[in-house]
Amino acid sequence: MLSILRSQSQPINRMTEDVRVVPIDMNFASVLPVASLGAAIRKALTSERMEPVRLSETDFSALRDLSSYVSDTPTPRGPGVVVASPLTLQWAASLLFFSYFSLGLTDQAPPPATQDGEDVDGDNDGDAAASATRDTVGGQGVDVDAAQAAFVAPIAANVPAAVAGGGADVRDAPPVGAFPVALPMAEAVGRGLPAVEMRERWRTVRRFLSTCLGQPVLGAFAGLDRVRIRALAVKMVRAQKVEDWRRFAAAVESVGIAWPFLRLVGMGADTEPLMTRAIAELFIYACDVDALWESEWRRRAPHASTEFESQ
Repeated sequence: MLSILRSQSQPINRMTEDVRVVPIDMNFASVLPVASLGAAIRKALTSERMEPVRLSETDFSALRDLSSYVSDTPTPRGPGVVVASPLTLQWAASLLFFSYFSLGLTDQAPPPATQDGEDVDGDNDGDAAASATRDTVGGQGVDVDAAQAAFVAPIAANVPAAVAGGGADVRDAPPVGAFPVALPMAEAVGRGLPAVEMRERWRTVRRFLSTCLGQPVLGAFAGLDRVRIRALAVKMVRAQKVEDWRRFAAAVESVGIAWPFLRLVGMGADTEPLMTRAIAELFIYACDVDALWESEWRRRAPHASTEFESQ
């Protein structure tokens, strides 16, 4: 029976089409379209025990240039269509990153992690103040205050220490024997909290910054209601109070990257309007970037590719 069917089978005619791959730089889909800057941000976010992260001169220069945009607050959005602009995105990225990290120069090695059996689980129920200044990773305890104090002072008189919301004002190469570092600001996510909660808050911050600033955001909101998310972002951009946009926040409650960070920094009674606007600017870009990528592909694609797509 099989031999009969084999003899009566029809030959397979394969249709081939020469469809070329269209090269598009992934930086086109990034909030910060400079590869070295994204790499520097990802490196700075590797600090898990609040220890300073040593940077290369290239990383330090890229982050220092980014810090110059902190003070370039964009003008309020008026009526009409809201579209993300490169300068606004650089301001938003600078404000968000330097709200949690600062830059500096030091000649000291990071303080070693300490073995502490009483605090090995990262929590200290008996002393809330102590638990707020200790952290653990991989079963090793580290004194956060000691790590911060060791790197807070510059080693050169003409190199001021970085402050919240900015970087060290260093125009020339680092002095001999010094190396640049990115330093997490211990109190940026709260004070007097248990170490477990502090770690979870820092994870939320690092996850959001890594996704939105260190990686391309293409497809970040794929499969979600981008119309509602964009409407929320526009409300956040134009609002001056949390109450003006809080009821629209349900649009991102299912977004694992956006919702925890928005709850952490953008929904309190003392929320800074510029912080919520910076977050909203990133949301707007993430909602629009897929359409921008599609239009860029169609602009570069050869006729054979677009014709094959329509079949």
